[in-house]
Amino acid sequence: MKNAFDGGAFQNSHWCHTGHGIFSRGSGLYQVETFAIVAIDGMNIAEPHSHKEGQEEIWYQLTGKSYVQPGKQLYEQPEGTAFLIQPDSETPHTSINVGDESMLWLFIASWNDR
Repeated sequence: MKNAFDGGAFQNSHWCHTGHGIFSRGSGLYQVETFAIVAIDGMNIAEPHSHKEGQEEIWYQLTGKSYVQPGKQLYEQPEGTAFLIQPDSETPHTSINVGDESMLWLFIASWNDR
């Protein structure tokens, strides 16, 4: 199991994310830390968590439908929509796949604390 976005397959500590890195800062990018495809299997939830101040993520729904919970709100996220995780260190968030099939996101992250 890898906990890195280096252009290879990975799984991370949020219970159920699996993905394949496309490119990263090591590929010559400056502001974007990670650009990857991430999946959650059917009937699964990502571990609720927060980030350090300055860490920002965008999750674009490529396939399927999920629910996203930033803070205390719950929103439906249909295919073709995106959400931004605020870089404030105060907003816990999670994603929930309530369907039977895996879903895919395009994941873009900037972790400016590194």
